[in-house]
Amino acid sequence: RGLINVTVVTAGSPTLWRQALLSNGVEGVNVLGGCHQELDPWFVGANSKASLARALVAHGAFVAAAGDSALDGPMLEVANLPLIVPDRRGSTALMVAIQHVTRARHLVVD
Repeated sequence: RGLINVTVVTAGSPTLWRQALLSNGVEGVNVLGGCHQELDPWFVGANSKASLARALVAHGAFVAAAGDSALDGPMLEVANLPLIVPDRRGSTALMVAIQHVTRARHLVVD
């Protein structure tokens, strides 16, 4: 069995990610990022997510990326496995932004 290193990089709340992972029995996953420059040790925005995904792919990493808005488009374009996680409105702008990314998959979360 091979070792898989998983890190969640978020422009959202790292605390919510950690809670969601733990409540689903997932331990040992690093969570980096945040949406508050003043509060979070790592601030992640749209450009930094795309740059990080691009750098990881260039270094041979397999990148699965999930996005719910058009701001995630550049990141999803370079990811090996781009996952669209529609928001309540259906993420129409994201769908338009990445319509040319044929490998994108829809991830439905209940």
